[in-house]
Amino acid sequence: MLDGAGVNPADIAHFIIPTPGRHFLTNKETSLFEEILGSPLGDRAPFYGDEIGYPGGAAALIQFDHMARQGAFHSGELIAVYVEESSKWMSGGFVVRWP
Repeated sequence: MLDGAGVNPADIAHFIIPTPGRHFLTNKETSLFEEILGSPLGDRAPFYGDEIGYPGGAAALIQFDHMARQGAFHSGELIAVYVEESSKWMSGGFVVRWP
């Protein structure tokens, strides 16, 4: 998604990737995520499952809203939101610059 949009992952302040099964990720998969993000998963890609639950595909937008209401975003930051729908293996997302 980022390659297609011409966005450098290092320029993203926040990745919203609501993956509830992170405890199922192998060390290799975690390393791949962290290599792509350029930082540990929790630093720029938090998941607030304890606070918002996991409402399926809507989790990305609910987490985006939750973080916005908590003041997590700052003016000029790039935020990448990505979600997959595993029953049909569809995915989508967007990148937005916070006003």
